[in-house]
Amino acid sequence: NWTIAQIEQYNPDLNYGISYIPTPDGENFTTYVGGRALIIPKGVKDVEASWEFVKWMCTSEEGQSLKKITGEFAAMPEVNSKIYGDDSRQDIFLEVLPNGRHRPVILAGNMMWDELAKAPDLVMNKQGTPKEVLDEITDKINNEIQKKKEQMN
Repeated sequence: NWTIAQIEQYNPDLNYGISYIPTPDGENFTTYVGGRALIIPKGVKDVEASWEFVKWMCTSEEGQSLKKITGEFAAMPEVNSKIYGDDSRQDIFLEVLPNGRHRPVILAGNMMWDELAKAPDLVMNKQGTPKEVLDEITDKINNEIQKKKEQMN
C-alpha cells in the first residue's frame, strides 16, 4: 500500500488496479507484514520515560496516527479504519492484513529481501531463467547464513 502515494506523486493519471497475491487455491489470501521497531537504547538516561513514550506510540490512537503520514498500517484495526476508511484503494490491504505474516527471521534476512527484490529484473533482462536466478540467490543466502553462523561461534 505504500506505493499508492508514489503513484499519486509521479503518475496521478495512471489507470491501475489492486488485487490479491495469488494463492494455490484462489482463497486464503495473505500478505507480508513488516514494520518499524521502537527501541530504548542501552544507556538512555530515563528508561521509564522512554518506555512510557514507546507504549504511547504503540497503543494510543494519537501515536498510531503517524501511520497515515508514513503510508503504513497501525497495529490497531480501529485506527486503520479511521485513517484509511475513506480510501477504497486500501480496502484490499485492510482485508488481508489480519492474515498477514512477517517475513522469516533469518541471519541474512536483509540480504535475502534485497536479492529477491532484484530477481524479476534479472529474469526480465535475460540474466537467467527464474529457476537459475532463484537457485543462485539460494546459494548466496545459504553461504551468507553459514558465514554468520561461523562468526557467532
